[in-house]
Amino acid sequence: MDSSIDKHGVGKRTSFLVSGVAQAATALMGQPFIAARKPEAWQSIMTRAACADRFALIVVASVPQSRRNAVTMLNTLALEHAFAILSHGQFPAQASQSFFALTVRAVHGMRHQPSPDEVREAWGLAETLPDFARALALWSSPALITRHMALASDLFCRVGTLPLSQGGQDLQMSQMLNLLDVAISSCAAAARADWIAHVVSLWRTAYKDWHAINDTWTDSAAILAGAVAADGPERAQLLADTSFAQSFCVQLITSSESQAKETTIVRQPVWMHAPSAG
Repeated sequence: MDSSIDKHGVGKRTSFLVSGVAQAATALMGQPFIAARKPEAWQSIMTRAACADRFALIVVASVPQSRRNAVTMLNTLALEHAFAILSHGQFPAQASQSFFALTVRAVHGMRHQPSPDEVREAWGLAETLPDFARALALWSSPALITRHMALASDLFCRVGTLPLSQGGQDLQMSQMLNLLDVAISSCAAAARADWIAHVVSLWRTAYKDWHAINDTWTDSAAILAGAVAADGPERAQLLADTSFAQSFCVQLITSSESQAKETTIVRQPVWMHAPSAG
């Protein structure tokens, strides 16, 4: 990237950082059984790659809109590398939150691409990616919801599948809540009450196996749906819930009516961490 179009050279410097770490991760992922043969090196390099990509996406999001073109190449590079490492299929358990945060940041960073829905659709249809990344990409776009409703619905339910280990339950619930928030806000931005009702139904289906473990979020879909629909008790409940303070649904509600459709999906990415089920 030519630093002349980037006053401080941030795009060029960041791209060098991401490229170096990404190349190391790519070389490592190409080695058979590397996670078992060299667990420490694999964990270190994969985690560094995830953090470097996330940092690059943060840099892109921090650049003023008037100069966003200066970091388009950086955004593309970071998304390509994020796709590669997320498609690897194996993540260090100790770094699961880093890969979760990278996924959220990457999907919301797609809005800075020249053709956002092309990138979202590529991720949504990529069977090598985790279900959460695919589902979040599709539900981020009303156009893709229309085009791939069956797949988006299936992925939504798959994200809600109970993890094999108890240690993965909190992360899984965080993924479910973030996906729910994006889905409801996208459907509301498109003024599709029928889609919102469908998401509420999907949540009930996905949550049925969680009741015995954590009932805290049972009614989350219905509350979000009611909150974005009208200024009533659900909206008051949502606005009072600190767990959703930075959610897209709250952003939609608190935005002015003229800005709502423009900012629902394009604000800074935020993610919720579900409190431990104990």
